[in-house]
Amino acid sequence: MSMLRHSGPVAYLVAVMFALACVSGPASAAMVGTPQLLQAQQAAAGAAARARLERGLVELGVEPRQARQRVAALTDAEVAQLAGRLDEAPAGGDALALVVVVFLVLLWTDIMGYTDIFPFVNKSPDGRRGPVVTPQS
Repeated sequence: MSMLRHSGPVAYLVAVMFALACVSGPASAAMVGTPQLLQAQQAAAGAAARARLERGLVELGVEPRQARQRVAALTDAEVAQLAGRLDEAPAGGDALALVVVVFLVLLWTDIMGYTDIFPFVNKSPDGRRGPVVTPQS
């Protein structure tokens, strides 16, 4: 009995949805010229290259927001050039920063006494670190 009580509103809703789905606007068609088609294809290829470049940058470790900003700042020619050689392009590290970090780590290990690499790190005659003190006679 309760199922029959709710069937009226449901049937009415289905009928309204069917009527709205059947109503359509007028259709129009026009000829598309070759230049317009080529321009649309180039735009689609450019959008696909941008998306591929953005995904590649994210896979290389760039944050998605930064990757989106970087790709948006590029011209279409730059996007086409980078999308073709993304695997061989560097992901963004700085070689100078790597050299500085390695130098600082080696300096720290030399100061702590684990290594003996740099001659400018003060050492005492018995091998201990610190200022060189010569005994007075």
